[in-house]
Amino acid sequence: MGVSSMEALTFPPFSLSWPDYRDEVERVYLSALLSSTVRGNVMRAAYLAGVSRTALYAKMRRLGL
Repeated sequence: MGVSSMEALTFPPFSLSWPDYRDEVERVYLSALLSSTVRGNVMRAAYLAGVSRTALYAKMRRLGL
């Protein structure tokens, strides 16, 4: 599942800076994680990602999710 989501990203990403590429990887990962939970359950997604719910909300806000 995760590999197919990552196929949309090309490596090496010469057109992106490292922070931009990291943000894009996080965006793809969190989108896949949220879509794998029932109705986008943020609490469950935070648990699976190993972060607090508030940290996940902050990251989602920063990434525009």
